[in-house]
Amino acid sequence: MLQTIRDRLTGWIATIIIVVIGLALVISFGNMNTSSVGNTFAARVNGYEIPAFEFRDVLQNQEQQWQAAYGVEIPDSLRIEIAKEVLESLVRQRLLKQYSEYNGYGVSDRVVADYIRAVPAFQLGGEFSTASYESLLSSQGLTRT
Repeated sequence: MLQTIRDRLTGWIATIIIVVIGLALVISFGNMNTSSVGNTFAARVNGYEIPAFEFRDVLQNQEQQWQAAYGVEIPDSLRIEIAKEVLESLVRQRLLKQYSEYNGYGVSDRVVADYIRAVPAFQLGGEFSTASYESLLSSQGLTRT
C-alpha cells in the first residue's frame, strides 16, 4: 500500500503535499512550545501561585493510586474529575495555610517530632526506629530534613 502511494505521488503534486504537511507540523509544534512556557502555575490563591509541577506531581500520584487500587485504565471522564479534586485540594491547603499564618497558628518542630516518634508504625519494641521512619520516607520518595 505504501509503495502504491509512493509510486503515484511524484513530481510537483508530491512536493506541494509534503510542503503543506511540513508547514502544518511546524506551526502545530511551534504553538505547543509557546503556549506551555507562560503557564508556570496551576492556580493563584490570594497572590500565591501553586506551581504547575506541584499540581502535575500530585495528580500523577493520585492517578497511580487509583490504577493500583482498581487495576484498569482510568476513563477520561474520571481523569478530569481527579484533576479537579486535586486542584481543589491544593487550593484548600493553600487557603488553610494562609489562614493559619494570618491568625498566628503554628506547630513547633518539637511537637511534630514528638508526634512522629509516637506513631506505632515507626516503633520497634516500644522505641522509635529511625530505620523504619527513613524506610517509609524513602518509599514515598521523601527524605528526612
